Amino acid sequence: MKPSSRRSALFSLLVLVALAAFFAATFRTVRVVGPSMEPQHPDGKRFLMTSDYWLVGPISKGDVVVIDDPEGPSGELVKRVYAMPGGEVPSSLSPIGMKQTVPKGQIYVLGDNRDESTDSRDFGTVPLSSVRGKCVHLWSWDMSIPFVIVFAGIALIAADWLLLRRLSKRYSQGDAEECAHDFGRICAELLE
Repeated sequence: MKPSSRRSALFSLLVLVALAAFFAATFRTVRVVGPSMEPQHPDGKRFLMTSDYWLVGPISKGDVVVIDDPEGPSGELVKRVYAMPGGEVPSSLSPIGMKQTVPKGQIYVLGDNRDESTDSRDFGTVPLSSVRGKCVHLWSWDMSIPFVIVFAGIALIAADWLLLRRLSKRYSQGDAEECAHDFGRICAELLE
């Protein structure tokens, strides 16, 4: 393999590894536990979450967020932001039974399935410091689609590099037609 081809393949591989590392450091998966976010987000549904708001925008009303569980040992809860600081909460949704204004530095969260949710109606407003992150991608698989794409890209570059290395040992520059034929045959073998 020519040194320039080797450097190009190595550079491509390093870029994909760097992107995968950035993705892994910036995002993590969380899972809905229980029926509190049904029907849109059933028990077990996975979310991609980040606390790097410069990438996804600030938390706002209607966002799905992950908060520290103020009442239990489960660690975290997935809820929807109902009201931001200064926002109004009607008496029917207030834990104090009267209209409430959300204090500065706090948010009011509710589960989508109000009959089955433990949320701000039970434990009150949530400090913004207790928000672990904002959910930015939703899916039902056990594996993240972006992870699959990144690792498939790494595998393709590695396969390309190995294939070029294998072919470059066999042919000189003048054997382009025979090289192209073998390239097709080797690709077909890899796909079988």
